[in-house]
Amino acid sequence: MKHYIILLYVFLLTITTVACREKTEVNTEKISTEIKTAAKKTKEIIKKEVKETNQAIQLGEDKIERAVQKKPGTN
Repeated sequence: MKHYIILLYVFLLTITTVACREKTEVNTEKISTEIKTAAKKTKEIIKKEVKETNQAIQLGEDKIERAVQKKPGTN
């Protein structure tokens, strides 16, 4: 009888271990996908911010250039 109880315990432990491993693999894949998606979104946001910053810099440079080209005494 003790042998059957031990076998049952080992069997249940094996099933639990396999189930946990499968759940961990699924969670790992899900987390990996979420990280990749977040990285893509972050990259897009950074690209947009860099583009806007470059445009603002160009506008500032253009204004400075126009101000320097103006002759004294004219508006």
